[in-house]
Formats: sequence, structure tokens, C-alpha cells
Amino acid sequence: MLDVWYFMLSTTLCMTKFLCTFIVMTYKKPGYVEADPQLNWSEVVEKVPSKHLCFECKVIRPPRSQHCNVCNKCVDRYEAHSFWTNNCVGRLNSGYYFAWVFYVWLNVFLLGWISMSTIRITACEIDHCIYEPLCVGCHNLYVHYFVCYFDMIVCFGFMIPATYHLWIQCANFGKNETTYERFARKNRKPNTLTQDDSYLDTVAGNDEELLPSNKAPRRRGKEGYWANCGQMCCNKQIVSQATLMQLILSDIEYSELEAADLANK
Repeated sequence: MLDVWYFMLSTTLCMTKFLCTFIVMTYKKPGYVEADPQLNWSEVVEKVPSKHLCFECKVIRPPRSQHCNVCNKCVDRYEAHSFWTNNCVGRLNSGYYFAWVFYVWLNVFLLGWISMSTIRITACEIDHCIYEPLCVGCHNLYVHYFVCYFDMIVCFGFMIPATYHLWIQCANFGKNETTYERFARKNRKPNTLTQDDSYLDTVAGNDEELLPSNKAPRRRGKEGYWANCGQMCCNKQIVSQATLMQLILSDIEYSELEAADLANK
């Protein structure tokens, strides 16, 4: 006998959490890179190399940012633009996106399993069931089988893409990388990558291994799975435009001095 209480409670809780995460993902800002009104854009263009700039947004791009053509804004730690939520996925809402993808998978699995389990139940097994008024058309076998098989086929059809997206998000969080960094950049030719595209050493803080520094570029050191998940979930700091400009200019000045020293030797 299928536990009616379990059926009602589990589906209600899962759907509530799914709707909550969906609403948050729809309205939560992903972490747009905002222009600094105190900086003169003409002066920034003269001093900062173009590879660090977005001329559409008129901002200095943080290393893990990307310009979204749908939102027409630069997003820090750009993941992708979700057409389901009509919102970008970035630094500030990546954790909510992970939760939303998980509850999509959980609802698809739960509803598919319940539909498969109720195919053989053609009559209510509980005497004087309080949920009997909700059983509209359940006593009609044609309606019963149609609803059960239809739900099962649809749910298990969505199970494949839902599982794939959940696996991608688990891998992203475990590696402290985004889908764009893992897949889109792999398709680029090596000679088109700039220094800004590689993972640079840290200066201080969370994602500063991607900021310009006075050290040679290197790949980010491997950390534990949970440490990377903590970075992806809790690291909400967006580097200011003034700080980015200062770091880039100091890196250029150091490179020029280093080149002059090499030329004098």
C-alpha cells in the first residue's frame, strides 16, 4: 500500500522548495559588474589594456567575468544564461541555481517513482480516506492508466537531462569552476588565450588567483572538494573597479621594469 501521508508530504515539500528556489533564481541578481562613476572611462581606456575591458558595459572585467549577450551586461564568475529562469547565473546566485537544479531532479525522480508505483493501485486501499474527494477520475481505469503512464514517461524523459545538469553542477562546485570555464574555454585555440584567461597567482582573498600579480601565471592549485564548494557557495565578493585598475597598472609597471632590467643586462 502506498503511504498517502508520505505521498502528500514529500511532493508538497519538494514542490515548495522547487518553487522557492525558482523564484529566488528569477529575481536574484547574478553579480553584474557595475561601472565606477568615480573613474574616468577615457582615462581607463588609455591606461588599461583592451583585453581587460568591456567596451559595451564600460567596465574593467574581473578575470572570471563574461559579457552576457542576452542581459547585455558583464557577469562576474559567469556560468551561463538560464532561459528557464530568464536570468544569468553568476557569483551571487550560483548556489541558488545549484539548489534549483537539484530540486528539479528530485521532483522529476519522485513524481516518476510515484507514478510507477501507483499503476497497479486501481482502488483506494484505505477505508474512509480523507483524500478521497481529491481522486477526480481515479476510478476510471482509462484515466488512471493514462495519467500514470503519461507522468512516468514525461518524468523519466526529463530524468536524463536533469541528471546531466546536476552532475555538471556537482563537478563545477567540486572544481571551483563554472560551465563556461570548463567547456567553452576548452574549445578555444591555445594561441587565442591571453594572460587574463589563465588562472593567475593570488594576491589575497578568494578568487584573487585570477587577478594580475607580479608572479608568473600558473594553474590554480588543487583543493579539497568541500573547500571548493565553500568557495563557490560563500564567496560573494566582487572586486571593485578601482582595485582592478590598481592591480592591473601595478602589474604593467612591474612588467616594464622587469623588461628594462633584462635589456640592461
